[in-house]
Amino acid sequence: MASTTLLLVTAVAIIGSARCFAADTITANSAISGGRTVVSRGGNFELGFFRPAAPGGGGDSNTASSHNYYVGIWYKKAVKPCTPVWVANRAAPVSDPASSQLAVAADGNLVLTNEAGELVWSSNVVISGSSLNATVAVLLDSGNLVLRRDDGEVVWQSIEHPTDTWLPGVRLGMNKITGHVQAVTSWRSSSDPAPGMYSLGIDPNGTSQFFLSWNRTVNFWSTGEWTGSIFANVPEMTSHDKYNFEFVATANASYFYYSQQDPTVISRLIVDVSGQARQIMWMPSTEEWMVIWEEPHKLCDVYATCGAFRVCDEKSEPFCSCPAGFHPSSVEDWELGDHSHGCRRNNPLQCHNSSVRDKDGGDAFLLAPGISLPRNSSPAAAAASPSSSAEDCRSACLRSCDCNAYSYGSRCALWYGDLLGLSAMDTASTDDLYLRLSAMDVPSNGCRKRTVVVFVSVASTASILACLSVIVTVLVKMFRRRQRNIRFMQAAAEGGRRGSPAVDGAGGPGAGGGRDPGRAADSNVAASSIRR
Repeated sequence: MASTTLLLVTAVAIIGSARCFAADTITANSAISGGRTVVSRGGNFELGFFRPAAPGGGGDSNTASSHNYYVGIWYKKAVKPCTPVWVANRAAPVSDPASSQLAVAADGNLVLTNEAGELVWSSNVVISGSSLNATVAVLLDSGNLVLRRDDGEVVWQSIEHPTDTWLPGVRLGMNKITGHVQAVTSWRSSSDPAPGMYSLGIDPNGTSQFFLSWNRTVNFWSTGEWTGSIFANVPEMTSHDKYNFEFVATANASYFYYSQQDPTVISRLIVDVSGQARQIMWMPSTEEWMVIWEEPHKLCDVYATCGAFRVCDEKSEPFCSCPAGFHPSSVEDWELGDHSHGCRRNNPLQCHNSSVRDKDGGDAFLLAPGISLPRNSSPAAAAASPSSSAEDCRSACLRSCDCNAYSYGSRCALWYGDLLGLSAMDTASTDDLYLRLSAMDVPSNGCRKRTVVVFVSVASTASILACLSVIVTVLVKMFRRRQRNIRFMQAAAEGGRRGSPAVDGAGGPGAGGGRDPGRAADSNVAASSIRR
């Protein structure tokens, strides 16, 4: 009996030691793998492996877009379907979560290894001290994953490495000592959490405004400076009493954060794959996200939202289309929300092909009516002088294989590289945009050449037919005249034979009142023959 009791106590101790860390904790001995997850203490967030749902799949794992798996944090309560707010291995998915694992390594870092045991992702911090094995990762109710020592010191946290979501209470700004700027970066597409083209971050030059930027190089929207209560270009901040806003500037850092007056409300700010920044709130009654505000208001004001050589028109569906002579580079990526590939020409340019470059089969230009000028200007955009003619402008672009378009109106401008930011216009522009295409894709050139060929062919054929018609008509008339002469001669000869005896028996020319009856008879026969 005593031995049985001892075994039970031992078993309980073993179970207790296995669960000495709460369900919100990852250690060296309690890795995340397969379907195992950890949940924050209050049940707000969950961490584990997930697979992005395909568009329209509603988050069902059966409709996932690929076999790529990621480690992420998502809402545990209320929000359906699975909505990740942070992803560890954004650009390095694993294919088998059952044989991959997230654990605390021997050096104290939080690491993700794949099915081959290879390192995929790491917190990548230097942890000194003798108690490396005591480092643990804990998922908090704020959605923050922290890596801390046994003494409570935080050595790494996920909120300092945001993905596409800015959660309440999270500071977003710049470390003035290191110059590091935290930025919220969009997904590449709705099913690919890899870093996309759009990001939101504070001005690295030290002002209080935040910029939306494309490819971290082109700023296309600003919050405006902090006024003390709101950002100047976001007046919607004054119309909502559910949030508290705070901007802090010190000698070491500048940052902004927001909090919610009602902690039960689920809200977040995201940088969407479309390039818009959106403050959204979960509505339990309708089970969907409601947009509080979004910037820019017009989707076509987002820089390069449709990609290269693609035209944005908010009045059409879909709102992005390819101009004449172009087709989508990737229809599949576009359906997933990845617009970065834009459009490409139906046929490649012939500028580099010396055999056709200087012939009629080279490159040509097509007028793109109702389309704005590109937003990505080039230093050589105004290479031609203002006094140049339209033909001079065209020739200047044609001489460079890197020139993809020219505009002419108030002045001549040449456009190099991919054309970005094209949009439909309601009013006519003073500058006409001409896109460079292969000559075979320019209808005016092709039609003109075909028209000349067809015209010449038709004219030649008509001339030949006219000549043949004249010849045939002349031959027919000659034939009919010959036939009449033959019939006349035959009739005359036949009449002469019949009239000879009557003449001989008449007794001379004076008989019958001086008329020759035989000659009269011959005339009647001849006339009858001609009428027939």
